[in-house]
Amino acid sequence: MVILITYIDINPYTLREEILVSHGVDINTLKNVQLPLVKPSEIGYYSEVFGEWILNEDEEQEEKEEE
Repeated sequence: MVILITYIDINPYTLREEILVSHGVDINTLKNVQLPLVKPSEIGYYSEVFGEWILNEDEEQEEKEEE
């Protein structure tokens, strides 16, 4: 499972705050995972159990296949 690390940025066009993905952390190995700069909802889901954004399993499998 990969937890998404996010940050708040100001959109220069709308001047509104938005949450973006910085990178991910694999909870099994504690290694950083390079991810695209997108909104977390585009590649993951919010887990009420963990209180964190989690990378979708499908995305995780694609990352491993590329390695």
